[in-house]
Amino acid sequence: MSFAGSSGRRSPLASGQLGLLAVALALAVTALARPLLPLSSDVFRHLIVFDITQSMNVGDAVPSDDAPTTRLEHAKAAVLEATAALPCGSEIGLALFTGHRAFLVLAPVEVCANYADISNVVDAVDWRMAWAARSEIAKGVHSGLTIADALGPTTSLVFVTDGHEAPPLHAVLRPRFRGDPGSVRGLLAGVGGSVPLAIPKLDPQGRNLGHWEADEVIQVDELSLGRPTGVPERYAGDETGDVEARIASGTEHLSMLRESYLRSLANELRLHYRRVGDTGDLKQALQHPELANDTEVSRDLRPLLAGMAALFLAGSYLLSGRRRNGRPAGTFRPERGGPVPAGEPDRA
Repeated sequence: MSFAGSSGRRSPLASGQLGLLAVALALAVTALARPLLPLSSDVFRHLIVFDITQSMNVGDAVPSDDAPTTRLEHAKAAVLEATAALPCGSEIGLALFTGHRAFLVLAPVEVCANYADISNVVDAVDWRMAWAARSEIAKGVHSGLTIADALGPTTSLVFVTDGHEAPPLHAVLRPRFRGDPGSVRGLLAGVGGSVPLAIPKLDPQGRNLGHWEADEVIQVDELSLGRPTGVPERYAGDETGDVEARIASGTEHLSMLRESYLRSLANELRLHYRRVGDTGDLKQALQHPELANDTEVSRDLRPLLAGMAALFLAGSYLLSGRRRNGRPAGTFRPERGGPVPAGEPDRA
């Protein structure tokens, strides 16, 4: 029995259906071979350093219309959103900062294949991982640049911090970077509000014990305080004099985003600066053209081929439906036991 009509020739619809099925099969077989297409593409390789010092627990980060959250939680959310937006072939490494140095916890890995692992590491970042009750930001950035440089010339540094130095820096004598400014690309990402707020005092379980008070925090730089001897010894270059008055009027127990300081530090080290108000701000910053690396990336063609095969298969089914709905006269009718002659009404 033939669906092609009395001539015995295959109908155009049947021929089209077979052709579509053949193309769908060919695409599916090709996809099974895992074809890869080499393409030149801009990708990124970032070492992201989280400041996990106690000032990052201040809850003055307000992304969009959301409820306020801590600076650290805001930084983590922004990093995950920015990582998810990076093109495949890009790589992300993670490090923590406290005291005076950064510590690498995850060497750069490809973002698309390893996003779940990156997300798990970022989610686990916590202020209780801190190994020192100090926040020497400049030295930490210097340390981060050294690590990024050791990871390879295409690695850029992304240091996420509120810029709160504790103890504060001397007005003149500041840490000196021993490397070559500009040899490592990157940016300082500032988080936090513009109003000074008290820093929470938390126990190891995260319970709030109040806030750090003025007499519990070093209010002036250690150079002005001098060496811990019987008679305080001032350092050369210290011309402030009235240290006691500065201590009495100090506000180092309060914290805010030290934006002007971070901009100045970024300028010294030839880095970019970006304030992370909304989580999307970091997404744009991490794809800055000056941080891109032009490289050859192999694109997996299986999703494209599988999608095309599905479209051709769907097209064959549509043609099959048209054939069933548009049968020519003389089509076999099972209930009558024979064909209905052309032009004769059905008397069933």
